[in-house]
Amino acid sequence: MGAIDPSRRTGDNGRASTSPRRPRSTSAGSLDHNSSRWTGTAAWLAVGAIIAVAALIRLRLAGAPLERDEGEYAYAGQLLLGGIPPYSLAYNMKFPGTYFLYAAMLRVFGQSAWGIHVGLLAVNAASTALLFVIGRRLLGTAAAIAAAAFFALLSLDSGVLGIHAHATHFIVFALLAAVAFLGRARATARARFWIAAGACLGAAVVIDQHGALFAPLGLVLAVWELPPERRLRCLTAFAAGLAAVPCSVALVLAWQGVLQTAAFWTFSYARAYVSEVPWASAWRLFTGALATVTAHTREVWALGALGLAAFWIRPAASVDSGAKRLLTGWLIAALAAISPGFYYRPHYFVLLLPAVALLAGAGVLAIAGLLSRAREYAAPLAVALVPLFVCTLFGVRQARYLFTAAPETIVRETFVSDPFNEAVAVAGYLRAHTSPDDRIAVLGSEPEIYFYAQRRSATGYIYMYPLLERQPYAESMAREMLDEIEAARPAYLVVVSVTNSWFNGLYGGLGVLDWVNRYSSRCFDRVGLIDMDAASGGRALWDATAQASAAHPSAAIYTLRRKSEEPCREPLEK
Repeated sequence: MGAIDPSRRTGDNGRASTSPRRPRSTSAGSLDHNSSRWTGTAAWLAVGAIIAVAALIRLRLAGAPLERDEGEYAYAGQLLLGGIPPYSLAYNMKFPGTYFLYAAMLRVFGQSAWGIHVGLLAVNAASTALLFVIGRRLLGTAAAIAAAAFFALLSLDSGVLGIHAHATHFIVFALLAAVAFLGRARATARARFWIAAGACLGAAVVIDQHGALFAPLGLVLAVWELPPERRLRCLTAFAAGLAAVPCSVALVLAWQGVLQTAAFWTFSYARAYVSEVPWASAWRLFTGALATVTAHTREVWALGALGLAAFWIRPAASVDSGAKRLLTGWLIAALAAISPGFYYRPHYFVLLLPAVALLAGAGVLAIAGLLSRAREYAAPLAVALVPLFVCTLFGVRQARYLFTAAPETIVRETFVSDPFNEAVAVAGYLRAHTSPDDRIAVLGSEPEIYFYAQRRSATGYIYMYPLLERQPYAESMAREMLDEIEAARPAYLVVVSVTNSWFNGLYGGLGVLDWVNRYSSRCFDRVGLIDMDAASGGRALWDATAQASAAHPSAAIYTLRRKSEEPCREPLEK
């Protein structure tokens, strides 16, 4: 497939074609990777500089407190390192690949928010390098450097929550590796590259369900323009790699005795979850989310739209003819991948960024081609100055976020009413006042508290959302959570009285909240209060001061100590 490797063409007999290529244009075409303007060393130095700048910014922000998705992954990874399999003490509908990746990052970089974000830094740097390699094959070296800069910029942006280690960043790395291996597979016809490409795509599926939407694209790319006599062999090798990773993970879960629980959460409950938002709301939700995501990077997205239009109207002579098929297909697959359930959360849009960055590189070539008609020297100037201008504009627009604001300030401004900063203080208190064998329970959707405290949960329900959703399992889930908590007799209870920690906008009318109030007041004493009302400025009270306070703020985190070791039960009432 030319879209993957333009340096090698195959004829009907499957051998490399010796037919002459079409002549390169003297405008944008003179800027490709065969040009003396860009040696391999110079190009990689440019990409290295891009990666280094992005890494320095990420390193400055690496201490940012975890948000709740990161807290879930970190807690599950921590449990894995302690020998606890997925879905046994942390229930969730996501596939377990990110849990394993987090466990690896925690092992290498340490069990802290800083270590997690340094791990993301490494993955993002590798993704940027892979995108350059792919872009050089598709667009030429100069445009690939521009695309790498655009990707580093887009993936760092606060609009997609770029400093937080969401699963989408790891899916992107796996997809880029799959496309890179496909290029090698088509160029060399060696089975190991077909298997590796399939395995990378299989890893994307295991990382998160969103990755599964790229599988059809991978299958099409695997056989596109291959001679008939090679298709079956190549497709078999690719499919073997694709199936190997999910099957291996399923076998591991079965061996650990959690496959049935995993199947319920990742298929049965997940199917109910994605059916809650009506189709009629999809377009409104998508356009609203897109406006937020592109607010600081609109010029890159505009260049991407220009590149897509140029591909289908008049592509540059230096651009491989298959690039438009690959990148258009990639864009369509990414749009499908962010759409299940129509939730369109900001970090989902990370899946679009590689295609948008490469298309923006093509947009730079389109501008260079137009300008070269007026002046021959305008093309190389455009290819150098347009990305520089766009990146500078982003830097000026986001200067406070990128260079000066404290990580905690960024988290507060990004998530406003979510208690991610306060979770650190609560967990510190719990860790100081409990032993490693004590169980704690967080009534609220803040799994990061378990991770920071390094204490295990009294229940597998680390999120409260499923208990209040209008889905068929809600009542049985609520009763199971209550039974688990009461059986475990947690030493401490954390009640997160914050709206976002309980309601996702799709909730029913179960009496879970009433149960929380009755159970916490009957069985526990208050020993901590963090007032999150804006007027209080996050005032924290502990021990005797907290016990003496009669305050009950509308937004707060309450830390409670168990009154006695005796059983204490409270029934759930509708």
